[in-house]
Amino acid sequence: MNNIVLMGEIVTRPELRETQDGLARTNFLVNFSPSRTDEADYQVAVVVFGNSASEVSEQFVPGDQVVVEGRLQMNTVSKQDGSREKRAEIVARRLHPVGGKADSGFTVPAAPAAAAPMTIPVPPRASKPAATLSKPPLRTESPASQNENLPF
Repeated sequence: MNNIVLMGEIVTRPELRETQDGLARTNFLVNFSPSRTDEADYQVAVVVFGNSASEVSEQFVPGDQVVVEGRLQMNTVSKQDGSREKRAEIVARRLHPVGGKADSGFTVPAAPAAAAPMTIPVPPRASKPAATLSKPPLRTESPASQNENLPF
């Protein structure tokens, strides 16, 4: 199962666009700190699809602390020098604001929706057929009855 939960700070303004099929899509970067103090911070791209994409682009701004739940995928992009590079991206299912007005500048919606995370629909993926395992046939005879048929 591909599942990731990441807490970090939004560093770029969520940008709302549409796919060629007309599906809303919002992209932004989230910055998170490594567990080791001698390493630099990491950034990962987050993408939100569907009706929630416009909500995310309107409600979140750079500096907001969020918890992102979703699926991790790797994309290969071509650089200007002709080389190719792999980049990680999270396809978000849920986005949870961390803190409130005092902590991140994000205004939490009026109750009771304030406690609920934003649930984001994810477009369906092509699924692989499940592999079938072959099992050995079950023995219906007891070991004692098998010994009775032996010629010695």
